[in-house]
Amino acid sequence: MQLQAAGFSRVHSYWLMRWEGAEPPQSPPLDGFSVRTLQPGEGRLLAAVQNATFGGSWGFSPNTPEQAEHRAGMGVTGTGGILLLEHGDQIAGYCWTFTEALEQGLPIGTVNMIGVQPSYRSRGLSKPILAAGMQHLCGNGVDYVKLDVDSNNATAIGLYTSMGFEKEHELHWFEAVP
Repeated sequence: MQLQAAGFSRVHSYWLMRWEGAEPPQSPPLDGFSVRTLQPGEGRLLAAVQNATFGGSWGFSPNTPEQAEHRAGMGVTGTGGILLLEHGDQIAGYCWTFTEALEQGLPIGTVNMIGVQPSYRSRGLSKPILAAGMQHLCGNGVDYVKLDVDSNNATAIGLYTSMGFEKEHELHWFEAVP
């Protein structure tokens, strides 16, 4: 391979996955949980759930509340595409989506991030928040939904395939070998 001959080594892989269907998957409501959209000014909540969910994950850099607020307010996302899974006054998880407009054809939906707080894991909460994100995107008239996932994250891959996503491509991360 040319990159390896140039002194680079593959250090990580991601799968690009795609869901295409007439109707997004439904998930039964969970007692005591509700889904709502992130509101302007809630960057602190978003940064806290992101940092708790992905802290220690390969390639993740913690976000400040200001960074989360800025990114959430960008045109491609908008706070309406960020769904929060609430349990009382606690944020249990989130699904960050956005829609990409195409020059021709229907727009494409992207699940940018989905996460469940460590204290709420293993309760079956990923499916409902992912289903809510997919329903939101389909409500915006997308042609299909895509996402990427760490190829080492078997739990996430299992979730996505159970919801009808299929692997489309694999991406590799290379770094220079010292």
